[in-house]
Amino acid sequence: MKLSVRDGKLRLRSAFKLMFFAFAFGTGVFFLFVTLLFGLIIALGGPIETDSGPVQGAEAVMTMAPTLILMPISIVIYAAFIAAIGTLGLLIYRLFWPIRVDGAISPSVFE
Repeated sequence: MKLSVRDGKLRLRSAFKLMFFAFAFGTGVFFLFVTLLFGLIIALGGPIETDSGPVQGAEAVMTMAPTLILMPISIVIYAAFIAAIGTLGLLIYRLFWPIRVDGAISPSVFE
């Protein structure tokens, strides 16, 4: 990921990209962990409690299927929403005080 800086100031496009990917990857890793945990529970034959009662085996996999399909889509939507709100906050903050990136970090960090 390359962050853009103009005149020592972090550009809003780069701030949005940073917040979007940070939230999406962080949430994605958590979702992957939960998915593997549920998969392990199903593989070991443990029941999963639903509204209609405990389910096991193939029925448990079918119960989990909508979550496996919809969760990555919702992660991207939430990440875009949170990054947009954060970028709006930075835009408002930038109107009153500059957001500066000091030269203490070498330029190769941004590549």
